[in-house]
Amino acid sequence: MARTVTVISLLLLGAAGLSASADEWSIDFENGVASNGFNRFRVPGTTGTDVTLTETFRVSPTYFTRTRLSYHPNDRETWSLLYAPLTFRATGTSPTPIAFYGVNFPANTPLNATYQFNSYRLTYRHDFHPERRFHFGLGLTAKIRDALIKLSDGNQTAAKTDLGFVPLLNFAAKWRLGRKWTLTLDGDALAGPVGRAEDVMLAFEYKLNHSTTIRAGYRVVEGGADIPAVYNFSRIDYGLIGVERRF
Repeated sequence: MARTVTVISLLLLGAAGLSASADEWSIDFENGVASNGFNRFRVPGTTGTDVTLTETFRVSPTYFTRTRLSYHPNDRETWSLLYAPLTFRATGTSPTPIAFYGVNFPANTPLNATYQFNSYRLTYRHDFHPERRFHFGLGLTAKIRDALIKLSDGNQTAAKTDLGFVPLLNFAAKWRLGRKWTLTLDGDALAGPVGRAEDVMLAFEYKLNHSTTIRAGYRVVEGGADIPAVYNFSRIDYGLIGVERRF
């Protein structure tokens, strides 16, 4: 939590200090409750025990935050940096032994699990016809994935980390419902031979004034990879509220 507050503070200072003119920069803060709807893994992917975290363990919902700093050189282009940390903690007892990352956990042993999926992204998007009531945009996202799966029974611990680069397509569609209200669908997504990744939000936005917009909606993050080092596919559901402030 302290790390999140520090990052938010730095982004706010950056937005205030770097802004060349009004509305060129914006800071967006999103928070709410996230739940792990599905999570299945094997580590290693070829020889580890197949574990469905959301069936074998009790995975507690968690509070989440996402912070985005954006630069808008004009009304059609957006550059942005996103910081999106996320960690789930779970407890449970497996009726069968679990072989995980070189460690064998006996059956019927209480286990603690940690599932971390932090995301850092740089995005460029071009919006087409932003003056129209319905408009859309397309772009590219460079994502750094900082993931962790950890199991512990109190006597032994095994943790598999995964730091990697993921290229994604970015998209956004906005439908203005009136002078103040907008329905927004946006996200990052891409599928390949060994995996896929989707992060999609559907939300209603309300413009409080010229510089401040609030929103509420739903976000889903889904995907994973099937490679020799690790097999993991997961779905995360978010109930969210957010605020964007232009500078």
